[in-house]
Amino acid sequence: MKRSFKIDMMTLEDYRKKVNDYCENQINPNVDQWIAKGGVPEAIYEEMASEGIFKACTNTDEMGFQYRVILAEALGKVKTLGLACSIINTLNMPLFLLEKFPNDITNKYLDGIYSKGRMGAIAVTEENGGSDLVNSIKTTLTEKDGQYVLNGKKEFILNLPGADFVIVFAKSDEENTNAFSFSLVLVPTDLEGITIEKKKTSGIMLTNVGEITFHDCMLPKEYLLGKKGNGLMYMSQALTAERVVGSVSAVSMVQEVIRATINYMDTKELFGSKLLDMQVVRHNLSDMTAEYEIMRAYLYDVIGQYSLKKLNNSHYQTEVAKVKLICSTKCIELVQKCNHMFGGQGFLIENWISRAYLDMLGSRFFAGTNETMKQLISQRL
Repeated sequence: MKRSFKIDMMTLEDYRKKVNDYCENQINPNVDQWIAKGGVPEAIYEEMASEGIFKACTNTDEMGFQYRVILAEALGKVKTLGLACSIINTLNMPLFLLEKFPNDITNKYLDGIYSKGRMGAIAVTEENGGSDLVNSIKTTLTEKDGQYVLNGKKEFILNLPGADFVIVFAKSDEENTNAFSFSLVLVPTDLEGITIEKKKTSGIMLTNVGEITFHDCMLPKEYLLGKKGNGLMYMSQALTAERVVGSVSAVSMVQEVIRATINYMDTKELFGSKLLDMQVVRHNLSDMTAEYEIMRAYLYDVIGQYSLKKLNNSHYQTEVAKVKLICSTKCIELVQKCNHMFGGQGFLIENWISRAYLDMLGSRFFAGTNETMKQLISQRL
């Protein structure tokens, strides 16, 4: 019988050791097998939940953010970003929104995350809409006979199919289109009138990505999250955490990729010498290591300032937009350079270094595109 620990007795270092050991011993050895079979067994998420790994990441406790950062670091060391995407997506936006509006319904799904490792999803983006959350939303949430009726279609949704619930960003004001025309509603994925289709992706192979269609889905008013018309404000608050925590996993993976590249250069020979002994190779690796350290220092400086409450919300959102822009751009660049140094081995999908590059390409889009980050930054120039 496994020994569980009490969250209130666990230090950050205890948690760090726990999640690092779990990722190294229970996840990394099985990644290739799971990719071949097409997914992570649900038992893994359930086991992580039973170990208290998810419960520690609550948004209601100031320490929860630090636990999420530590978990993101550990997941970044796994030889796929897919697992990190699924878990981070659930433990940031969905978890934040469920905890922000506690009632019998949200508590039910919170318990599913905490105790059973159930995954959640966020449905925002629409066809031809991109990141324009005001002008592109066509999904509607209307009132009828004391209930809400949901109609529309959402795309590029992490954890679908597979999530127990999806939080939907919909237009709830039929007459106006402004910052107060949208609401968030919690939708069980087994609700009548829902169609879910899985999409194939070039990377993050252990994360489901799908689209969902709502046709006259009836929801009791209790499934509305917060106040009607405040959905855009709630989304902005939730997105900030996902951007910074997601960046932590991406940066953590870059560190592992650089280490693997150095080790490979130390074993590969060319013209009678190890590649690592060649000056051009050593200089390229030196450049990459320095660039990685600068990127990581900026990321953790912003995290530290936030933890010490040195940034107000508006400044923090801007700094996080900068972090997300810089990290996603630089992570792709560094992993691409490492992939190139592997030569033909870096072109084979069976090799982790090849998958790492494909996974990293998705960092340009999570929690808002890089172009959206530039727009957010430019508003405070």
